Amino acid sequence: MSVDEIRLSCLENDGYDSPELNEKLYLHFRGFKKIENLDKYISCKAIWLDSNGFEKIENLDKMIELRCLYLSKNLINKIENLDTLQYLTMLDLSDNRLTIISNLSSLPNLQTVNFSRNSLASAEAIAHLIECEKIQNIDVTNNLLPADDSVMEVISKIPSLTAVSISGNEVAKLPSFRKRMITMGKKLGYLDRPIEPQERIAAEAFVIGGIEAETAARDAWRNEQKQKRLDEMAQFRSWQATQQKAIKDANDKAKAEGRSTISTITLEERKQREEEAKKAGDDERRALEELGISQIANRYWQLEGQGNVKGDILDVATSQLLAEADARKVLLLLLLLLVLLTYHHHYHHY
Repeated sequence: MSVDEIRLSCLENDGYDSPELNEKLYLHFRGFKKIENLDKYISCKAIWLDSNGFEKIENLDKMIELRCLYLSKNLINKIENLDTLQYLTMLDLSDNRLTIISNLSSLPNLQTVNFSRNSLASAEAIAHLIECEKIQNIDVTNNLLPADDSVMEVISKIPSLTAVSISGNEVAKLPSFRKRMITMGKKLGYLDRPIEPQERIAAEAFVIGGIEAETAARDAWRNEQKQKRLDEMAQFRSWQATQQKAIKDANDKAKAEGRSTISTITLEERKQREEEAKKAGDDERRALEELGISQIANRYWQLEGQGNVKGDILDVATSQLLAEADARKVLLLLLLLLVLLTYHHHYHHY
């Protein structure tokens, strides 16, 4: 990594000639053997050093503003020399030669780490993560972690952990691994895939009382959700009846006083209401035609399960799906435009 090679990379990637002005460095796929000559890049916040030939992490101590460090696909066998990177939040050391995780507890803001496709082969190899207070997301997929309960115990003790990717290890093949790991990791919301609330309830019941308890817990959850929907419908009907009574009372009072019961609205207000009604109808027809009942229902239950959606859940679900559909259409149009431009370029070039 010569000074000139780093400078050239900056210019090739819309960076700056002056080292201290660059916030990103793209130095991947360069065939470098040693990390060096980075002392002047003091404002850099993200650096890509993956797919080189580095055997050692070194010479990063002046990059104190660094947030993201990408070192995947190298030959590194030890985590070291990162103590000065106090703002580091993300570290990628996937596809290296690590046999043990170490020297990370001194990084107070580290939240996400990727150690996939290394040689981590025991609970002791990952035990240091328990000392890392802020780590929330770890990826240890495709390592050599054995089918041993001690591995699960270590993971469950990582203080702030909310997401784990661990497939491709023998430990993930243990009987009832997912249910047990969900129960042990009280804060986990992701274990190779999202953990839904009902799955956690069922898993905890299974660990306590086996398959019968799990089945009973699932049935109880379904009944609870059904009762919740019935209660919501009853509340709506009660509110509806109250509103109808209020309108009737107002009309009766108006008649008794000899006033008109017909509310007056301006032409502008009438036009606005008609447009809103037409849009709502159009959205409903479009949703049914493009999305289908099943897709809308799936999103409805997903949002309903979260329990923190403001407004009508069905309206929110439909709006989200339509927005996502529109985004996909825009993306397809952009891709088509790119293909046409590429074809046009080649046609005129040749």
